[in-house]
Amino acid sequence: MATRGFEVTTGLVIQQGIWEDSSTAKHKLGTRMQLADGRVFYYALNGAVAGVAGTLAECLPAVAGHYNVNCSAAAIGDQSINVTITSTAATANQYAEGYLHVQDGTGEGHYYKIKSNTAASASGTVTVTLYDPIRVATVASGTSEVSMTYNPYYKLVKSATVTNMVVGIYNYVVTASYYFWTQTWGPAVVLGSAAISAVGEPLAVHTTDGSVGYNYQAITSQAEVDIRFAYERVGVALGQITVSEEYTPIFLKINC
Repeated sequence: MATRGFEVTTGLVIQQGIWEDSSTAKHKLGTRMQLADGRVFYYALNGAVAGVAGTLAECLPAVAGHYNVNCSAAAIGDQSINVTITSTAATANQYAEGYLHVQDGTGEGHYYKIKSNTAASASGTVTVTLYDPIRVATVASGTSEVSMTYNPYYKLVKSATVTNMVVGIYNYVVTASYYFWTQTWGPAVVLGSAAISAVGEPLAVHTTDGSVGYNYQAITSQAEVDIRFAYERVGVALGQITVSEEYTPIFLKINC
């Protein structure tokens, strides 16, 4: 498999290059890759819309009826649990490589990585198979309540201001529903929706979908500015002053 000129330093045996996408998975979702120049990438699945080069990518939101719901009794050592969903149907392996946690009641605070799940209609029962065994037995009849969470790199979409958590960027036009490497750290180029006036300026998710900028659209006070940049900053301006709606070099700081 051609590596297209990049050098990997993580010891990972690469099956797919950083400029390639694939209809089939070559690595597990969330696999981390670091290059010799310090750039970091995570293996992801794109959503139903093609990814746009130089834009931020965000994860999916929680699904209504798939969180804070009832579950079956599962004994210590079990590696499957039945979850009673409500209002929204579930598809097979929708949460594969994602997580299940006990939100309330007996066993609360414990979480488990999901290996697979069955499909179910709304108000049906999903059987969730776990990688690791149950550590604290759950109790049925509403005593234990659980939630299912997507793998953060599952079916990414171009970010829409601060709708959901940003997890990386698209470095090229990524085919819809294909697997690819999303960059999370190091030098990159991203769309700017506001003028970037100084090298080193902190950048956050901004008003144009998939873009970065210095000021967030809904901020009305300096206190809100401080809060937004503390939690939603995605990088800093890297070495070129840019006008609005043009692409600018930044140093990504999403996930190292």
